[in-house]
Amino acid sequence: MHTHKSCSRNPLRALTAHGPKCRVATARPNEGARSVVASRTSVARALAAVCGLLLLTDAAIADGPQFESPPVHPIQVSADGSRLLAVHQADDRLLVYDLAQSAEPTLEQEIMVGLEPVTVRERTASEVWVVNHLSDSISIVDLSTGQVTATLIVGDEPTDVVFAGNPERAFVCVSRERVVRVYDPSDLGAPPIDIPVLQVDPLALAVSPDGASVYVAALNSGNETTTVPPMSVEQAGGPPPPDPPMGGDLPLPPRVALIVQHDGTAWRDEVGGDWSAYVPYRVYDNDVLRIDVASGTIAEDYSGVGTTLFGLAVHPIDGRLYVSNQEALNLVRFEPKLKSRFAENRVTVIDPGTGTAVPSDLNSHIDYNNPAGSESERALSLSIPTSITVGTDGKVYVAAFGSAKVGVLDQFGVVQRRIDVGDGPCGVALDEARSRLYVLTRIPGGLDVVDLLDDSVSHVGVGFDPTPQEIHVGRKRFYDGRDSSAHGDLSCATCHVYADMDHVAWDLGDPQGEFIDGISGAFAGYHPMKGPMMTQPLKGMVDTDPFHWRGDRPLLSDFNQTFVKLMGRATELSTLEFLEMETFLNAVVYPPNPFRPLDGTLPDPASGPNPTRGEQLFHSGNLVDGGGQCFECHEEPSGAKRLVIPFTLLGENEDQDLVVPHLRNQYEKVGFDRDAAWALRGYGYTHNGVQDDLQMFFGSRDFTFDTQQQKDDVEAFLLYFDTGTHAAVGAQWTFDGANEAAGRSRVETLEAVADLGMIGLVAKGQDLSGQARGWAFIGGGWQPDRSSESPVTLDDVIDLAGNGRAITFTAVYAGCETRLGLDRDLDGYFDRDELDLGSDPGDPGSIPDPSSLPPIAASFTGVRLEPLWPNPASRAVRMALELSVESRVDATIYDVTGRAVRELLRDGPALSGRSETTWDLMDDEGRAVPSGLYFVRAQVTTEVGATETVTRTRRVVVRR
Repeated sequence: MHTHKSCSRNPLRALTAHGPKCRVATARPNEGARSVVASRTSVARALAAVCGLLLLTDAAIADGPQFESPPVHPIQVSADGSRLLAVHQADDRLLVYDLAQSAEPTLEQEIMVGLEPVTVRERTASEVWVVNHLSDSISIVDLSTGQVTATLIVGDEPTDVVFAGNPERAFVCVSRERVVRVYDPSDLGAPPIDIPVLQVDPLALAVSPDGASVYVAALNSGNETTTVPPMSVEQAGGPPPPDPPMGGDLPLPPRVALIVQHDGTAWRDEVGGDWSAYVPYRVYDNDVLRIDVASGTIAEDYSGVGTTLFGLAVHPIDGRLYVSNQEALNLVRFEPKLKSRFAENRVTVIDPGTGTAVPSDLNSHIDYNNPAGSESERALSLSIPTSITVGTDGKVYVAAFGSAKVGVLDQFGVVQRRIDVGDGPCGVALDEARSRLYVLTRIPGGLDVVDLLDDSVSHVGVGFDPTPQEIHVGRKRFYDGRDSSAHGDLSCATCHVYADMDHVAWDLGDPQGEFIDGISGAFAGYHPMKGPMMTQPLKGMVDTDPFHWRGDRPLLSDFNQTFVKLMGRATELSTLEFLEMETFLNAVVYPPNPFRPLDGTLPDPASGPNPTRGEQLFHSGNLVDGGGQCFECHEEPSGAKRLVIPFTLLGENEDQDLVVPHLRNQYEKVGFDRDAAWALRGYGYTHNGVQDDLQMFFGSRDFTFDTQQQKDDVEAFLLYFDTGTHAAVGAQWTFDGANEAAGRSRVETLEAVADLGMIGLVAKGQDLSGQARGWAFIGGGWQPDRSSESPVTLDDVIDLAGNGRAITFTAVYAGCETRLGLDRDLDGYFDRDELDLGSDPGDPGSIPDPSSLPPIAASFTGVRLEPLWPNPASRAVRMALELSVESRVDATIYDVTGRAVRELLRDGPALSGRSETTWDLMDDEGRAVPSGLYFVRAQVTTEVGATETVTRTRRVVVRR
């Protein structure tokens, strides 16, 4: 039974603001609404405090952010069966286990690689390649010496690598660039050869048994759906009648787009209506591609595999392909019909000989006629099938990330049994000689060893996991289908793939739902038949509320109803349970923008699209009708402004009020072209995905561009828009004694950025005695991981490379350099000190004899002002001081003119050790400081012996 809500009950009841320049009517929460939101948030925070949780914001993300990179091939048994190789994504390390000396795998090496390692592949008995998704690199590791000997900079967001051909070549999947990049492992300096792939986010690779073919599976391969624009739907007489029928007291629904799917002959809606006259293009469905190794060209494509593809494996004997995937049922309109069944979890079997692809449902036991499901049914379900492997006997093993299970399938993909393992299984490796299956888990990091003779499971550690417990708890809430849905097969992550998008639109309206009145006559209100909406990413959400495309969810917790209305759960999550998930999601951030250079600046080319000029036009180009500026609605740093824009100002093709969206992921949406015969993807920009590109958006709104060059420049700026993570994060270089000229300027750039506090910077390698060492760039020098050693220079560190030694530099998130460079477990003792004295640097419970060594806080001589974080900042910035002796501290904020704007500390009590404070970006009068560059100066006075005063300064960029 639906109701008609009045304005007085509108959750976004707001004032209508007329800015002096913008000249548009917009809505933002009024003081009453703010107090309601504030009180609800306060209750949540209080509950979090009582329960020992940490509600994370952009000013406080525990131990660094979460990037949610997709695990691809994170575990492998060596060819000779003597070792197990795995990547520890949370700790940025390669783990090497010995399999020959004991009944259980024994961890023998932990080697730091790049950030967010997602794949490990053995090339030879002593050489291993690790793919680092965030670092845009491959770490080449020599197992005999336990060090990274070379770092291959391969391109944006690599995911996988395989070896094939004679002579042997390395095929690297560079996902964001949509290429398979081919290297000669014997000559890494030779230019690679690119094989372009017409796929959205190519992900996983596999090699045929004869080595003649390399297969490529795409994460967001789509399902040949697209949207018919609202005007075209109206011209055709409207969409099919709603099912269920529309409630009698609802007003007429807005004009909306319509999702259609190509069936091989025509574009059809969910009831079979033909819309081909309004969709003149086709959409590629290149789910899996076959590369001919000899020619280096695409030889075949396989379609109908699935919408979201995770894992790819090849039968080692007959060469059949097995693809773990999800199929989105987004052609179906309306939430009531999609409830409890909006996606299928599958393994699709491809016969390369015939090209046929046959999907197999992993949850054929589910009775969808019972929408409530049952506990016994949920206990059998396999949700989010990721890693997959095939034995010589044809048995298939697939990790169900959202079910804490491994499914055992026959050669046709039919489930034979299920094995319970740890939460978040993300990798499987088969050891046929020992009748074992090794399962890598993510929540938390762990290794399960399955005895396939009786399916018994033993657990082995993966070393130190720096992930805070509250992140593990919240991540499980997000991915786990067992407690999220009626049948145990669905979760938030089903559509929000790795907290991102599934790149399709969904019509989740309800013809019998509630209508919420508009704020005033200028606003349309919220009709329950809202039409298709693109899945939105759940990254970088802090300060981007209200949520959803229409702004009809003031708080993230307002999505709690989705667990019942869409996923079929019997009840909503409790306040605490939802808070657990929200804590995790608030820690998830975007990766760096791939177009920006390492220093984070915008290029300023002499010709062509110019993002620097585009930024200027964005701020002062008077591009909005009436002389308004783009930034007046799209405020930096995110591009969002917590405003709802009335439909009357959105053009003649729009009937709904829409929120101002953030702009951090515009580069991810390119590839849709209505004018082409074939489009790479079926959706583009705006809430319903009907806009081809940003240029089309510029032409369909009240913009006043004078020239095409201006459009090109602003488009370039938006594609370069800051994601909130500095462009240098993840960047690497390995010095080997012969390549200093090639890499020195790169590392010097990283050092300069780190000196501004924008990133952290670490180095790893071996010293002259062959011992594993670490360094962190702190206070203008390189602090070694042995406390008795003084800081050294960049030249000192680089000079250690050569004669079989290599030194790898890695840019990390600001504030993470101590853990990743010096004190891995943050127990207060440097890593090399612990190794020297027999304690474990990867175990905070294992520390050296305190009488043998002082903790880190007392090992710093003088004063250290840590990099400010976050930087740039939009709400608050944290500063931390480390003092070697008791001292008095004065801390002041200055603007670029040298004017003091805020005294943070003055004449306070003496401090020692490590102390933190936070600047809320207000001046001394309580006013928000404007965007710009500011300086934090800490003046430290020590009275041990003679009085001594030391000053330390850091820069911070404020973006409003």
